[in-house]
Amino acid sequence: MKSTSPRSCTLAMMKRNAVSLLAGCALWAAFMASAATRYVNLNNLSPASPYTNWVTAATNIQDAVDTAAAGDEIVVTNGAYQTGARDVYGMSNRVAVTKPVAVRSVNGPTVTSIIGSGPNGPAAVRCVYLTNAAVLAGFTLTNGATQTSGDVLTNQSGGGVWCELPLSALVSNCVLAGNSARYGGGACNATLNNCSLSANSAIEGGGVIGWAYVPTPVCAVLNNCTLSGNSASQRGGGAAGTSLNNCTLMANSAYEGGGAFGGALSNCVLTGNSATRGGGTYAGNIENCMFTGNSASQGGGGAHAGILNNCTLSGNSARDNGGGATGGYLNNCTLTGNSAPYGGGVASAQVINCIVYYNSSPRNDSENFDCFELNYCCTTPLPTSGTGNFTNAPLFVNLAGGNLSLQSNSPCIDAGTNLTGLVSTDILGLPRPMDGDGDGIARFDIGAIEFNPYRFEPTLHLSANGFQFTVSGEPGRSVRIERSRDLVNWEFVSQVPIPACGQTLIDPAATSESKLFYRAIRVP
Repeated sequence: MKSTSPRSCTLAMMKRNAVSLLAGCALWAAFMASAATRYVNLNNLSPASPYTNWVTAATNIQDAVDTAAAGDEIVVTNGAYQTGARDVYGMSNRVAVTKPVAVRSVNGPTVTSIIGSGPNGPAAVRCVYLTNAAVLAGFTLTNGATQTSGDVLTNQSGGGVWCELPLSALVSNCVLAGNSARYGGGACNATLNNCSLSANSAIEGGGVIGWAYVPTPVCAVLNNCTLSGNSASQRGGGAAGTSLNNCTLMANSAYEGGGAFGGALSNCVLTGNSATRGGGTYAGNIENCMFTGNSASQGGGGAHAGILNNCTLSGNSARDNGGGATGGYLNNCTLTGNSAPYGGGVASAQVINCIVYYNSSPRNDSENFDCFELNYCCTTPLPTSGTGNFTNAPLFVNLAGGNLSLQSNSPCIDAGTNLTGLVSTDILGLPRPMDGDGDGIARFDIGAIEFNPYRFEPTLHLSANGFQFTVSGEPGRSVRIERSRDLVNWEFVSQVPIPACGQTLIDPAATSESKLFYRAIRVP
């Protein structure tokens, strides 16, 4: 009989971006009202309008779009679609989706591509223009480019795809590679789901740009996307002014914000990005993100400025100051293994409830921090200003193995200050605060990962009456017990309070099952 730790529940519950999903559902619901489907086959020998079957399929996507009515679906089979151009706002597009229709490939982006024409200049051809409420799914968009003069937004932005209104059009399961523009090399003002953006380039927003990025609102949203090897000569190698959710940003580069400039990042991984300032990010609102191996030739190897909540910054470097981060505000973050001449972990920032430990600097007094104030932090040496700080080692579960969770005897448990209203969960989605030390009072832990007091005690017993186990946690709270046969589908067993001595239960179903898994979930 096996049991799972409560963390397995937490990992499964990591929050996803619901707004874009709802938007996508609304768009598709609109399309369902119309039954017309148009077909496109590059090699068809007998195309005939209105292209409603494969025998009469159009040989280019634009013909099918022109024939379609709002709400239609256009299905495109394998091929490299690279001829024709349609002008919109004085900018040529290989395909101009000027109606709210869905354009999708049959077999995906590996065998279906829309190819623009670079380089940037008067003869440039963008890959795709999308009007409001249009959908593009399952294509590779490559070699798109824009003009170098004319209107900055309509003529110089979005080499791969340009969208009419911010967030209105949807791009999903697409590959945007090798495109260029002055702004937003891969995309401009789009909602992108499950896309890959690589080797795109621009002055700002190498991979993607949301044009109203200063100030907010954000005008582009990426969900579950990968941005790699994109570059910007100024800001945002991967993205600028974009909301990124559950994305990976890898090996992007820029002058400011190698991975991202401005915008908002949630549950993202940033690794191997580089910049003069802000190797991973420059400014922006950042929560629940992991920064690893990013670098800056000046300051902020991981992050420069911005607001960071519940982030881990490990193995980042800077040649000047703030190997992990410089400037801005860091709340409940963990910084380890970073390096810089000044402030190996963090420099010139406001730091609260953070672990800043095991960083390095050639200056012994600056290996972890070079800041004007730290409060409720675990670091060494003891800061000369601030309150609630201590120098005791944080006691990670496995620092060498990258597990920055806290051991049960860590001094960081319940040692932070109250940041309710600013921070509500940890990087894994666990609620904050929890009563980690069992004294009956829930307090914030220090660092990005809240200690999880919910556990199955080691004393387990299987008898003819069932499987007997004891669950411990926060006294006075309740816990929900669930079981599973495959670690995918879970069913309710019981919801019980947690007394100080733990709660013992017996599951009679265990006597008739060959394998069961259990998990404990805190009831809010």
